[in-house]
Amino acid sequence: MSSFHLHHKYEIYYQCEGTRRFYIDDSVYNISPGGIVLIRPNEVHKSVNIDDNPHERYVLNFSEQYLQKLFQTFEGVDFLACFHGRIHVLNAPPQQHTRIGYLMKQLWELDGKNRSEDEALRKMRLAEMLILLKEIAQECQPQTPSQLNKTVEQVQTYIHKHYTQPLTLSGIAAEFYVSPAYLSRLFKKHLSLSFIEYVNSVRTAAARKMLEQTDKKISVVAEECGFSTTAHFSRLFKEYTGMPPQKYRKFYHQ
Repeated sequence: MSSFHLHHKYEIYYQCEGTRRFYIDDSVYNISPGGIVLIRPNEVHKSVNIDDNPHERYVLNFSEQYLQKLFQTFEGVDFLACFHGRIHVLNAPPQQHTRIGYLMKQLWELDGKNRSEDEALRKMRLAEMLILLKEIAQECQPQTPSQLNKTVEQVQTYIHKHYTQPLTLSGIAAEFYVSPAYLSRLFKKHLSLSFIEYVNSVRTAAARKMLEQTDKKISVVAEECGFSTTAHFSRLFKEYTGMPPQKYRKFYHQ
């Protein structure tokens, strides 16, 4: 997945082989074999290759509504516990690494099968997976975001403080006493993003929260999040989230 996107389901990403770099909202993670990525509904994310080596992974998406019967049958079990808090990446211990790989493979093989028995097996495997991830989240140290180049981190901090204002590559480069070409290379190397792509991702994330938490007009959201025009904001927001701002707000509050 090469572009930022979001969806209204939970996602579990499991790295079997190779490495992958994940961007979730404003954080960057390098994922190795056994790495588990937990993505909540409406979190903007994307993943890219770190190198040219092949990689293998499983991706599982499901809605909270899909789990309703499990919630009703097992009232004392919090099946979504692994998604609580701000944990995004877990690294499975060797003994659990094998079990998770098995469960993900089983769920992948059951996908698209329509017998009642297949649906029962899907829910059983998913329930076991979520309980296992809850235990891993409780027992293991979550992976912290990857360390970046110091200049990149400083520029990121600056962008987060000033994204409501006009920002240009040349202006930021001058602020940090580096050339625009050098700063552009740093962003591509460490974030796999251009400078303006990163600025737009920060502004879009801020706009997303404003659409979720306020009833401000779209034009006001655009202006307060640093976009030059409402049309430009709407185009970029759809590019990053898959839907225009008005539709996103309506969908979020359903």
